[in-house]
Amino acid sequence: MQIAVNPLVVCSSTTIYCNYKQKRGLTLKKLIAFASLLAASSAFAHTPLFDCFDNGDGTALCEGAFSDGGSASGVGIRIELASGRVLAKGELDEASSYSFSIPEQEYQVVFEAGDGHEVVLLGDEIY
Repeated sequence: MQIAVNPLVVCSSTTIYCNYKQKRGLTLKKLIAFASLLAASSAFAHTPLFDCFDNGDGTALCEGAFSDGGSASGVGIRIELASGRVLAKGELDEASSYSFSIPEQEYQVVFEAGDGHEVVLLGDEIY
């Protein structure tokens, strides 16, 4: 004789430990799900934040930070043309900011936050 404990698990009446296995399986699934969420949240704990603003005088100011409150001071930044040619390279200062002259050509600003974290802002996204 078989007893349907839930639609996914069928136990025979001679199997005493069926409910134990089912509960243990659910607990293991919950543990795996929790560990996955924990790993995912720690992966995003140091997300780079970056934005640039047009000063209205032919220059722009960029500011960077990290989602965990960490400073972006010393983080690399580069200004490059659409062709890929680098116009300027530098680092964010102690205030986590960087100023540059806005090029007349189409350009982008790249925030090099390390560990595969690059934030790219197109020139036409800077207001």
